Amino acid sequence: MHRKIKLLANPLLFFGGVFYVIISVGICIVIIISLNDPANTAGRTDQIEAQMIFGGLGIGMIVAGLLCFPRWFVTITLDVTTIRYHAAFKKPIVKDYSNYPFIYRGWYRHRGLLPVGYNAEYIVLASRKMTTDEVQHINQIGISDKIIKIRYRKKAYHTLCNIFPDRHRIQLERCFKRTQVI
Repeated sequence: MHRKIKLLANPLLFFGGVFYVIISVGICIVIIISLNDPANTAGRTDQIEAQMIFGGLGIGMIVAGLLCFPRWFVTITLDVTTIRYHAAFKKPIVKDYSNYPFIYRGWYRHRGLLPVGYNAEYIVLASRKMTTDEVQHINQIGISDKIIKIRYRKKAYHTLCNIFPDRHRIQLERCFKRTQVI
């Protein structure tokens, strides 16, 4: 039986990135339309300058979004023997499970403007041993083919348990049962 399962590494970041890009493109469209409307720009050079500045900011937002795509849009395809890591605008990387002998429960404390926050949990597949500090501040480690971070969700956890080889599945279960996250 040959099964393939495709996961988003971080669905929250993915959909936030999609929303950001849609808003950025919308801002640029509104500015382009207002630049071409003769009723808005007739004899008003200050308004044209303001529209050009805001247009430049809108284009800058789109460029910033494109630069962040490899971090936001990461898919991981798992099958019985391999892991396929694919970041946007980059060549997919296919590796065996044996390249990721270590599995960790990574997390970081996510806080907004208020002092209230929550722990963002991750399933981390690593090709090397990680320090406790790295595991507890997993958001500061970039996504790469050496360390794969998958945002913890019950569905992702059970999917990984169903497709991982026995050694990795046992390690994953041990990692998350110990901390009562399941």
